[in-house]
Amino acid sequence: MTQHTFARPFRAFRRAALLSAAITTVAAPTALASSGGTGIDGTSTGTTTSSSDTSTTGTSTTGTSTTSTSGSTTSTPSSSTPVSASGNGFTLSSHATGTYGKTISFTGTAPSSAAGSRVVIERKSGSSWSQVAHGTVQSNGAFTVQWRANASGASSFRAGLANDATNASRTSHSSSSQGASPALSVTVFKNSIATYYGPGFYGHKTACGQTLSSSTIGVASRSLKCGTKVAFNYHGRTVTAPVIDRGPYANNASWDLTTALAKSLGIAQTVTLGSAAL
Repeated sequence: MTQHTFARPFRAFRRAALLSAAITTVAAPTALASSGGTGIDGTSTGTTTSSSDTSTTGTSTTGTSTTSTSGSTTSTPSSSTPVSASGNGFTLSSHATGTYGKTISFTGTAPSSAAGSRVVIERKSGSSWSQVAHGTVQSNGAFTVQWRANASGASSFRAGLANDATNASRTSHSSSSQGASPALSVTVFKNSIATYYGPGFYGHKTACGQTLSSSTIGVASRSLKCGTKVAFNYHGRTVTAPVIDRGPYANNASWDLTTALAKSLGIAQTVTLGSAAL
């Protein structure tokens, strides 16, 4: 079902409801994402961005890029962007993004003296590290480890030898702990259904207290806090936007995008896309 098949009668109903509310109450009108709710303050302004940056811990590099219209956005790695880290005798490489349920590969090198040893990949959750995959260091020091992504969102990963990484996890939460590589970041997108909304609600307040306009980049969520950043990936385009509204409650959708966000992703109907709360 496309946006245009369900939105028209619904918007007509919402316009009638809003007109009735305006007659019977002096409270400010609220623009509700498809079927609405209540919330607190959100944000709406920003600019088009296209950037790259390099961060260093030992040596850790990540390139990023975002294409968007006006709205509140932040730079998010594209699906083809490589990421790498090196230090403490290790190198570690992967891709900046992956898909939930799919395999993500980590390649790198360990000290030559570690040939034949078990190398582990650890993922940071909160303030602690946990092992998610392991492999064997080859005779030349190289290794390849694959992880079937069972968690979505942006996470830090590092490599180390089994004993060293275990000890580092117990004694330090630093990504540059002795015996492990510096950390690199990978964002895992989970496929979900998204609708979009906007016309008929412009000029009204969202559930998070923001005035909706045709240039507002934001998203409605049933459960995430107002202001939470969510990254969306669709056909190679990645845009990060804040939660500004409540909904959706129809079409088995997890997200309701503002029209400006939908346009920035190249979306003109109900679709399945990748999403990751940051």
